[in-house]
Amino acid sequence: MRLAIEGQDSLEPSGERELRTKHHYCYDAGAHWIRNVPSFEQVRMRCVADGVDWVLRAHDGHLEYDLELAPGADLDALVIRCQGQRGLSIEDDGSLWIHTSAGVIRQTPPVSWEISKSGEQHFIDVRFQLLGDDRFGFVAPQRDRSRELHIDPGIEWASYLGGTGSGEYTTALDRDAAGNVFAAGEATSANFPVTPGSYSTPGMNVVGIFVCKFDPAGSVLFSTYVDVNVSIDLFALAVDSWGRATVGGDLYIPNGVSADFPTTPQAYDPIINTRFPGYVLRLSAAGDALDFSTVLEGPGGNACFVHALDIAASGGVVVGGWTDSFPATPGAYDTTFNATGNQDGFVARLSPDGSQLEWSTFLGGSYRDEVRTLALDAAENVTVAGLTFSPDFPIPFDVLPTPIVGIHHRFFVSRLNAQGSGIIWNKVIDQNGGGTESHPQGMALGRDGSVVVVAETQSYFYPTTPGAAFPPPSVFVNDYNGYVFKVAPGGAALEYGFYLTSRALPYGVYLDASGVATITGGDRWSTMPITPGAPAGSGVVNGADALLCRIDPTGTQLLYSARLGGLNWEFGQCITRLDDHHVAIGGNAGLASFVTPGAFDTTYGGGYEDGFVGVADLLPQGVQVLGTSTPACLGTIGMNTVGMPSPNASEFAFWCSGAPPNASGWLLIGAAAPIAGDFGGASIQVDRTRRMFLRAVTTDHRGFVRTPMPLPLLPTGTQFAAQYVFRNTPSCSGAGMFSASNGLLLHVQ
Repeated sequence: MRLAIEGQDSLEPSGERELRTKHHYCYDAGAHWIRNVPSFEQVRMRCVADGVDWVLRAHDGHLEYDLELAPGADLDALVIRCQGQRGLSIEDDGSLWIHTSAGVIRQTPPVSWEISKSGEQHFIDVRFQLLGDDRFGFVAPQRDRSRELHIDPGIEWASYLGGTGSGEYTTALDRDAAGNVFAAGEATSANFPVTPGSYSTPGMNVVGIFVCKFDPAGSVLFSTYVDVNVSIDLFALAVDSWGRATVGGDLYIPNGVSADFPTTPQAYDPIINTRFPGYVLRLSAAGDALDFSTVLEGPGGNACFVHALDIAASGGVVVGGWTDSFPATPGAYDTTFNATGNQDGFVARLSPDGSQLEWSTFLGGSYRDEVRTLALDAAENVTVAGLTFSPDFPIPFDVLPTPIVGIHHRFFVSRLNAQGSGIIWNKVIDQNGGGTESHPQGMALGRDGSVVVVAETQSYFYPTTPGAAFPPPSVFVNDYNGYVFKVAPGGAALEYGFYLTSRALPYGVYLDASGVATITGGDRWSTMPITPGAPAGSGVVNGADALLCRIDPTGTQLLYSARLGGLNWEFGQCITRLDDHHVAIGGNAGLASFVTPGAFDTTYGGGYEDGFVGVADLLPQGVQVLGTSTPACLGTIGMNTVGMPSPNASEFAFWCSGAPPNASGWLLIGAAAPIAGDFGGASIQVDRTRRMFLRAVTTDHRGFVRTPMPLPLLPTGTQFAAQYVFRNTPSCSGAGMFSASNGLLLHVQ
């Protein structure tokens, strides 16, 4: 689908805000080169209509467009023509739907403002209007034509993934370098929605797994299915640099049943010999074929449960789980099965084509041990988190002299080297004598080597740290509850540990460059606090909403907390970062959920619940992003707020992540600049020609800063802009002397 300006067959683009990056292209089989092609922050097409410029810009990894009208320009003369659409409609909320063969592209009502001669911004109501089946424009009933006008449309989406079977679950998410979102999970529906050319479709067996790929705007690129005739679980998904999705899990095969599970001929193990095999399979980049599919099982038909995986740069697959037995390779860290009569944890690495076991090691002691989640760092060391019952779980006492006594649940975090031949460090989090069930559910690695784990547990005996974002529970609830902990680099200390509120369970987590943790899960009794301006969900007691919260790098501050849901049961199972202000989340949802109109699958299929996937905005109400950041050594610099701007907001604060560590700088507050300015190489969104408030700030060693800013005197309707600017340091440089966050435009609510 394409957008074009009516009456303009050719447009002359001009780049603005040139970046340092240069590009080189070759054609004619490499015979000719085009070198040193410049890149720009945005591209402007001038005079697409009389007095109207069309601006294309990158915003948080997405392509967006703005319309800028000079004073006196006729808005009615601006007509946008769609090519490749099947129809247009405007919905009750004012959003524009562009119907295509791959789904609906939804543009939210535009944020629009006028600029007076004195430079002040005034927000006005601008709406879409249809001009035919393939054309649309805008109408501004209260526009002052003597003023400059800016129009900024937006796009958001969320979709069911399910059919009419007993239930679907989105259990794993990842994204590729282009920002496309991959969602995978388990399905039981003969009418699960698949796209033409998918690897397979739901058949008579009904039970299977799915993998769906969406572009950043929510249009489906493919939805494919793997049909089997036995119970199947999918726990893990990773997307490699070639855009191929690899998934893993396990099967349950009843006695007397021959499993109809597809394996490829050259796979490491193409023949199933046990009732409980694990599996790893990789789809082609188009989702229409299996690159490889193998089962994993122990000698003599022993069970093997695959619960985690990640992809090496070569395409090799590192998997983890637990087993009755498994072929450990010579030279591995632990080649002896330790858990007689129980299950031992294991970690293994498959070759890029899935045909060989490059290495495999056990990880555990003499009792039950499970590897639940894992991730690779830049050096391809393997960090795993799991649970152990073993009093002799291997702890290098020269690193961490923690006594282990008795048989009961403990969490562990271990880091193995890239060859699987040794342990770099282990850390065990003990319950101090408790013995109830506990399960790590998600894990994320920090840039500094730290590890954050989210878990569910029936125990209240895990350690909590002073000043944590949530206080220790005052009342014991005999049910599963959420526990979050962070292990310091090197595994030597517990940086923080705390429980969420009663019956709130965390399942997925990611860390940004400074260590801000963004967590999803389920709030089963609506006990989680909601930060001002964040979605509150249904708040139904005895139901559940998906939870979404952000914790500062020290674990002491709740930066954001929201509930997402309708009148039924919603649960966040997995999360992946899209940019500084957006995340993709997946999970399971019931009828009347928060799925947006026009998405790939808007119909609740029935059964217990459907899967879902969607993109969530992490900005509170009344806060809007201005421009893009000027990156430093950690990448983009994301600015946000704690709560929405409102009169007497005593807890309101700004915060910033990804800035140069240990750097000095300023928080700028003033009017939004009509055009971003330059200051020492940084793009400034606050108008420096007008009165501006500056507050000196300093980032911590992680590149994080939080700046309390109570708003006791600002009346409703006040608008202002804010932005962080930092001096780059010798150890963390950028494109110029200064770096800057994105700006924020704030509307006091």
